[in-house]
Amino acid sequence: DTAPFDVLKVDTEDFATQLTLLDRDVFRKIRPEELTSCGWNKRNKMAIAPNVVAFTCRFNHVSLWVVREVLRGRTARHRAELVSHFVRLGKRLQELGNLHGACAVLSALQSAPVFRLGKTWAQVGRRERQSLARLARLFSEQDNFGALRRRLEAALSVGTPCLPHLGLYLRDLLHLELARPPRGAGPDWEQRLGATLEALGSLQRSCLRLALTPLPPLQAQLARPFYLEELQKFLEEDHYRESLRLEPPGRQASLTLLPVPEPGASAAGLSLPWPQPRFTPGHRKARSLGTKRVPARKPRARTRARPALLQRAGGGTVCGASDQAAHRRQRAGAPAHLGGRPPRGRPVPDHRVVRGGPGSLPGALGAARRDPTGVGVCLPRPSLRWEEDCGQPVVCQGCLRRKTVLKEGRRPAVSSWLRYWVELRGTSLMFYSPKSLRAKERSDFKRQPCKQSSVAGWLVVPCAEDADSFQLLDPARGSRYKFRPGSGGCSAHDWCSYLRVSAARLPNAI
Repeated sequence: DTAPFDVLKVDTEDFATQLTLLDRDVFRKIRPEELTSCGWNKRNKMAIAPNVVAFTCRFNHVSLWVVREVLRGRTARHRAELVSHFVRLGKRLQELGNLHGACAVLSALQSAPVFRLGKTWAQVGRRERQSLARLARLFSEQDNFGALRRRLEAALSVGTPCLPHLGLYLRDLLHLELARPPRGAGPDWEQRLGATLEALGSLQRSCLRLALTPLPPLQAQLARPFYLEELQKFLEEDHYRESLRLEPPGRQASLTLLPVPEPGASAAGLSLPWPQPRFTPGHRKARSLGTKRVPARKPRARTRARPALLQRAGGGTVCGASDQAAHRRQRAGAPAHLGGRPPRGRPVPDHRVVRGGPGSLPGALGAARRDPTGVGVCLPRPSLRWEEDCGQPVVCQGCLRRKTVLKEGRRPAVSSWLRYWVELRGTSLMFYSPKSLRAKERSDFKRQPCKQSSVAGWLVVPCAEDADSFQLLDPARGSRYKFRPGSGGCSAHDWCSYLRVSAARLPNAI
């Protein structure tokens, strides 16, 4: 029966065994001549390397199937159950030795349509998140896929059945082809090519020892095509539009993988990334602060003057900036400043005061703390860690070029390299904008920072393909930035060393 079925009613063990059998049948058909010619990158790839293309299509088929099934969940709770189900499937595939299928499941869960579902990931259990973190660590690109290579070497040495992630070997073969000497291959090149082909041959022979029971009805469901290869790009766009419809964009929690405790470590030692407040380099002057830079406008005829208190949707009102400043000074016992202006030299955080009862507050303000003076309810005080970091010494500095790779789980439409002078103070990165296009020295940049980012809880990843670059990953927001140091200042290796120390620190609690 090829009718649609509920994936939650099928055990992950059955899914894992049948996917492994389907992948094994295709992997065993790959011939050495398909790999040596790099035919999978040519126009006539279906004639030169049909089995390599078929194995790649199996990867895309499983990945798109997982994304489609997750997006079929109507509620966040249902989608969270589907995500947990597929996390367990990826773990079981990895235990069976099907690294090809496990990587396909991981790729689907880390794709943009699924990754951005913040409400869904908020309901995924702790155990599933830790399992996904272990799976992501296995397929990490760090150290040239060092963890995955060690796993494959262990399987080859022991002789356990293993279906490799073919993309790793295809990448090695492509690099060997590009490094082929123009006047004929040398013995070193031939030896490396022969070692790669011999490893793949040993893995193909090890698959014969897989003793799994086939289930033809379930295999028919899993192998049934649901899209055309030529229209794969349009299917991915439909998936992303469906993801936007299920959870419209906004300030929502993104995927945060829990750190995996080391052997012998206690669960109390786990720490999660803490979102830091946005840096405000200067104080915004407004009419309510006593300045006269904004001219007053007379109200039009038959129009009531705008009240000083802005009406909120829930029935409460928000005080003006002058009332906020007076209220803060009253609570802190500080003297009032002339004209309501704060002292210059550092930005002042904005603590808004909401008048009205608790019923007038929106849901985002439910965790607000009660004002002891009885005037209203104050929002939580933002962290002032950046103010503390401003007074700390500079650990590392230099001219850096920054490029945004991912912004809150989404790839930006246009991403260009921007030049900054960056200082690392404590756990904060201070960015200074340039005065000219060819700024290189510290004097070529402005004296006041234009932005600040706290790297507490971030991940520092050196670029394997470019030794002069490194990446910073924000797991809490799903953002990724690439940096490239200039000629003056610290090198990429020094930046990675200092940033790892700063990222390991815990941010201040709010």
